[in-house]
Amino acid sequence: MGLFGKATKKGLEAGYTHKHILQSEHLALAAELGDAFGGNDDFEELRPKELMRVAVAKHDAGWIAADAKMTLDAGTMLPRNLLFSPPGTGLEVVPESVRLAQQAAGHSLYVGLMVSMHHVGLQKRRFNMGGGKIPALTEMAKEKERLTGESSRAASAGDAEANERMLAEMTEFQAGVVKTFSEAGSADEKEWVSHDRLWSNYKALQFFDTLSLYFCLAPPEERTELTCKKVPVNATDDADVVVTPVPESAAAACNSEANAYSVSPYPFNRSPLTVHMEGVFIKPADGDPERLTTMDVRAAGEAHVETITLVRG
Repeated sequence: MGLFGKATKKGLEAGYTHKHILQSEHLALAAELGDAFGGNDDFEELRPKELMRVAVAKHDAGWIAADAKMTLDAGTMLPRNLLFSPPGTGLEVVPESVRLAQQAAGHSLYVGLMVSMHHVGLQKRRFNMGGGKIPALTEMAKEKERLTGESSRAASAGDAEANERMLAEMTEFQAGVVKTFSEAGSADEKEWVSHDRLWSNYKALQFFDTLSLYFCLAPPEERTELTCKKVPVNATDDADVVVTPVPESAAAACNSEANAYSVSPYPFNRSPLTVHMEGVFIKPADGDPERLTTMDVRAAGEAHVETITLVRG
């Protein structure tokens, strides 16, 4: 399983068909975006800053082990793409993501709360609290619905009753954390779970996840304008942030190299901001799709790092 779109022009010329990004590579890009968020005249830094850094960097950590062992899509002989994991995968990945994120933050309940909210929200259209319409993901969701009848943009949870139990357990966990912090937490912890702060942090996580997916799911030449909804300006206010590819001919005027994107309003602490997306150029494998894994296909490919420049619009 992973994230991928068509290979870049360079990859196609080398005989590859796609660029594959592991969930760990998606997380690394999201973390770079999160680390640079806020602290300018328009957008506040997140609070609690360090715990939110961990939540962003680990929000899909349960996928890392799943990525390594997942077999190929028999129809394409490629790794399974984002929405086409085997039935039941989500039942394993979601609680594991919460556990690993908490562990990475010294068993922080707040980090677990954020990651839990993120994964429940993926099955509920992000609670209409952020994200954006990524063209490549929209097409993938349509294909999933055509093939399976499922419209969710989350990984397949398999058994519907088991999925509902998982969602109920996650919701109960979230309520418990909020109650504990509200009743017995420090002054800071009480503020962290106040309605405004809690949902502004949730919206921020959706922004980093969405923007990372935008880059992961399509090569530069196929990326069009993206509107990221409800990006938090502060604990009470938000704004729609528009990301627009900068024509190569205009990149120099932005003091930027090619593969630049104008962002408005600008939520990062410096402009230009350079981030990186690692991955591997791949092509369909030969062999038994039940024996070959994602890592086998990547081992036969070519590593590639894309440099992405974000500039104030």
